[in-house]
Amino acid sequence: MKIGLALSGGGTKGLAHIGVIKVLEKNQIPIDFIAGTSAGAIIGGIYASGTPIKDIEKKIMEMKSRDFLGFILDLSKPQGGIVKAEKIMSFVESLISKRMIEEFKIPFAAISADIRNFKEVVIDKGDALTAIRASIAYPGLVKPVKINDMILVDGGIVNNLPMDVVKERGSDIVIGVKFEDFTREFKLNYKNVVWRSIKMMESCLTCLKIKNIENSILITPNIKGISTFSISQKLARLSIRRGESAAKKEIPRIKEMINNLG
Repeated sequence: MKIGLALSGGGTKGLAHIGVIKVLEKNQIPIDFIAGTSAGAIIGGIYASGTPIKDIEKKIMEMKSRDFLGFILDLSKPQGGIVKAEKIMSFVESLISKRMIEEFKIPFAAISADIRNFKEVVIDKGDALTAIRASIAYPGLVKPVKINDMILVDGGIVNNLPMDVVKERGSDIVIGVKFEDFTREFKLNYKNVVWRSIKMMESCLTCLKIKNIENSILITPNIKGISTFSISQKLARLSIRRGESAAKKEIPRIKEMINNLG
């Protein structure tokens, strides 16, 4: 039996993935494949490479607010995006134990979107840093990645929760981790209209993609009060704890599904 893990994007909210993985490990739930989008590609990729989850958490908890801010203020001349993402990739490189995906401890795939050819791109081999960098290239903010004839941006615009990719790679049970942060109350301004419209499209697409996936469980950490670009260590810690809390609630269901499938 194979158990796969799909990790969604979400910026600082994505640190909840650390908490989820900690709880899965503690309950001896094996992970045989990981697919991640954006923040999910960062955490999932580092962990799949062989880096212990406690080391990832320790590195995060050693960071200061200025370090988180540095990821956002890593600016360049606008060339499809104003953030170079060199600082965040240096952080990833400092933690990743293997450079080539084929050498990873756990099979891994990072999700990107090719805006030149209008297609989803699943990178499951080759240089891990390039795969992760392409998956976090948030449109208009982070510079895209050019590979051959492709121009790759954040996979969230085509598949923010790649449970289907995990299933297609042979997983009998699929565990997905996603974030719901919509409230009915919000200020009517340009930023919120654009942001919520993008998130609505993303959410509807995700629902369609995961609708008919058998033997799947969705973990939805409560990320109220945590934004995509939160720069506080306190909120980073809170995100991890929220991931732990949400995962603990689903452990009985996961174990029951494992037992039912033999």
